[in-house]
Amino acid sequence: MPNDATPAPQATPDTLPLHTVSVGTCCTVSVPQDWLVNGPNSVGTYVAEGANPALAFTLTTVGTSASCPAEPVSAEDESRSIVRRDAVTINGEPITAWVTADADTTYQYIDADVVVGGLCLDVGGQEFGVASSDNRGFLESIMESVVALPSLSPGLSPSAEVAG
Repeated sequence: MPNDATPAPQATPDTLPLHTVSVGTCCTVSVPQDWLVNGPNSVGTYVAEGANPALAFTLTTVGTSASCPAEPVSAEDESRSIVRRDAVTINGEPITAWVTADADTTYQYIDADVVVGGLCLDVGGQEFGVASSDNRGFLESIMESVVALPSLSPGLSPSAEVAG
């Protein structure tokens, strides 16, 4: 690196205390205090981001509990390779989180599909140029904090969640 070059910032998991926020009408998630949850966007995705622009958490309703796939769409994306599979527990369900990457493996994506109430949710996150076990573990801990709202009954339609 030339002497006048600025090194890339080191992205590390946020150390601020967590706070629990509602995501639409489906569930709650615990994120660092400086993170904001935005959404839903045009495809129904909620995105939580903070001061560290290299990490993000996402949550999308992908269907009902009756149609929840065993693996997320990202695991079938032929432009990405599967880096690893991790065991996580979301809303009391043990499931597999799929970690995938494009050609540049420092950009990694983690996704899992899980039933929460009557909905199938894709929960996950992205590490933009900073893939590491600490960052992946941090995003997985946010994924594991997803809990159905008490008012969400198993018969609730997915369109009610997206109205958030």
